[in-house]
This record gives sequence, C-alpha cells and structure tokens, in this order.
Amino acid sequence: MKEFPKDIKFKYEWRRYQQRVLDDLEEQLDDNHLHIIAPPGSGKTVLGLEVAIRLNKPTLIFAPTISIRNQWIQRFCELFLLVGDDIQLLKRRFKSFVGISNETETTIENGINRIHLPEVFGSAELQSFNKEIIKKAGQRDQLKQKWKDALLNGSSLIEQIKVPFPEGKEYKKTMSLYYHKTIANMIAMLVSAIFGFLESIFNGLGRSIRYIKSREDLLQYLMYIGILGVIIFGRQTYKTIRLYFKYRDISKDIQQIGEALLESLIKTGTINTEYSKLEVIASLNDFGSIYCHLKGGTSYEKSTFIKSLHEIIAAVDNPRYLIIRKSLFLKIISQKDYHAVPEIIGRNKKTAEYFERQWKRLVGSCELIYSRTIEGRKILLQSRINSLSSEFEDKTERINKWR
Repeated sequence: MKEFPKDIKFKYEWRRYQQRVLDDLEEQLDDNHLHIIAPPGSGKTVLGLEVAIRLNKPTLIFAPTISIRNQWIQRFCELFLLVGDDIQLLKRRFKSFVGISNETETTIENGINRIHLPEVFGSAELQSFNKEIIKKAGQRDQLKQKWKDALLNGSSLIEQIKVPFPEGKEYKKTMSLYYHKTIANMIAMLVSAIFGFLESIFNGLGRSIRYIKSREDLLQYLMYIGILGVIIFGRQTYKTIRLYFKYRDISKDIQQIGEALLESLIKTGTINTEYSKLEVIASLNDFGSIYCHLKGGTSYEKSTFIKSLHEIIAAVDNPRYLIIRKSLFLKIISQKDYHAVPEIIGRNKKTAEYFERQWKRLVGSCELIYSRTIEGRKILLQSRINSLSSEFEDKTERINKWR
C-alpha cells in the first residue's frame, strides 16, 4: 500500500496535549525528525499512527517485542478502522454469551478467546475463519455431544481468570520440546550442528591448505573458526535456554500468587470470610490455558479476588506500585518479571508492603517499587516491554466456566 485510504481517520477527539503536537506537526518535521517523550498510557502509539497517516507514505514501525508490535496493529484497527467497533462489540457480547470452547478440552465458558479469533484480521484470514466456524456449526450431532460431555464436568458456572498459551502452537508439543526435554534437545542440536560444522571446517581446510604457509597461518585459521563456532553455538544455546524459561509451567506461580493475594485482601478487610473456608484453585488444561479461581466466600469476594488477580497477571498499565519478581535458575541464571500491585491494595503503602511480605513468603524473592517517582517511572516503562504478562496482552480475561 503506497498511501492510506481517504476514509481512514481517528474516530475520537484528541486530548489537548496530543492536539498541540499535531497542530505544530509541520514545524516539528522541518528537519524530518519527530521525537515524542511521554508517560505510559498517554497515547504515544496513536499519535505515531496519526503522524504516519498525515504523512501518507509507506511507514516502517520498529517494536522491541511481539506484544508491542501487536499493540500498534490493535490500536490502528480499534481507533482508525470501522472494523475496530465490530470487534469491540463482539468482545462485549461474548462476555455474556456462554458456549462450547474450541479448545481440545471440551468446556463451557464465556469470553471471546474461546473461539480463537485470528491475531490480525485480513480478508483471507477472515474468510478462512468464517468457513471453519460455519463448518463446525453444521456438525450438529458433534456439537450436541460436546455439550453433553461438558455438562458432566461440573455443576455450576464459576468466575475465574483464564490465561491462554501465548503461542500459535499446540501447548503440549511446545512444552515437550522446550520444557521436559530441553536439555536433551539442546545437546542433540549442538552435537548435530558440531558434526556439520566440523565437516565444513575440514572441507574449508582442504581448499585453503595451499594458502597456509606457516604454523601461525594455521593457528590464525583455527582462531577464526573458533570465534565463528562460539557465535553460532552460543546463539543456539542461548535461544534454547531462553525458550525453556519462557515456556515453563507457570500454573504453580499463579497458584502461589493467588494465595499471596488472598492473604492481602483478608488483611485489608476486603474479604471477611473465615480463611479456613477459602481455597485458591489453579489448573492447567491440555491446550495450555491456565485457570484460577477462589473457592468459598461470597460472590462479591470471589469477584474482587478475580479482578485483583487479573490486574496482577495482565499486561502492566499504570499502577501505583509494582512487584519485581526475582528468581535464580539452578542458582546461577537470574530471572526477573514484573507485576502490577492491584489498585485495591496499592492505595495504601502499608497494605502494599504487606502484599510484598506475603509474596516473599509464598512466591519468592521480590522488590516493591513505587512508580510515582522518576526512577519508578523508568522501571514502569521497562515492565511494560519486558514483563512475561505482556505476552498475554488482551488475552488474559475474566470468564465464567462450568466446573
């Protein structure tokens, strides 16, 4: 696309500071540069999109993570295209619409994620998705049997958090490759690569032997080969270990996080039911989705627990306090992740500090960060890009599931 269609435009009113930037846009672009610095959530992405539309030229956008890249696409669809309204309407309707999930495990639940919409809507993806849905809707006998099987798995609808597996791959296959057999797979990969690499070395040595006149020439050749080997195998090893960390089973983490949250909500007086009558339950299905809910307590207490847990697990927005979760793999490799402290707990410094103590006791090492300072703002920006929760942006949701 060499230029934007004329009917693409921002569908809402600009904030005052955004409008000032746009009013002075021509002057700001005199040197063909525009640098915008603003806090998280202030609308930098949408401003960038508007600038690209006004320039009306092919635009290349660089993003540090896949989730940030998808955020640009999402904002463009929601705020500049008419289809964005349709998707938002569909999401709202599916919150109250209960049906059979398209996952491998047959369940009854609400929420848009149960039908697995395409990440990005193009004409081809939309047509393919519609054909698949129409095909499934026509299989009435299979659909009827799925409802019967799902009804046997529970007795009532329970509100809970659902965190889908973030990759477009089958969960068990990915976990089998990068979790249960990571070390064996890494060794096999490296051995295979080394044999191929050695073959290339000997072939290269055979071709280069007439150019090697001395021992120093041979040592220099081997040094270059060694450096190249470190680059190749070091990258493969790093990639494999990184995937091992990324796809680790986090269901236990969410269980422990839920327990720390429950203790804190009781401390703040938000939950008044006796602790012995409450239980945090987390589970992981075959498709990789993680579920968590509170068993026991009033409807209000269950709903408050789920809302607060959603704030912790979902992508970091603009919380008053942050938790930096720290851990060591094999007591050697440092791991770090970021979570928002729920608003109901973060209103008060003492309750936020109590939450930090419960986290240390039940989950592990952590650090509480107040985000309303200059240093805190820097860490907040890092958390929006580097947190594991950013992989689940717009996928983590509160649902009602038949259990």
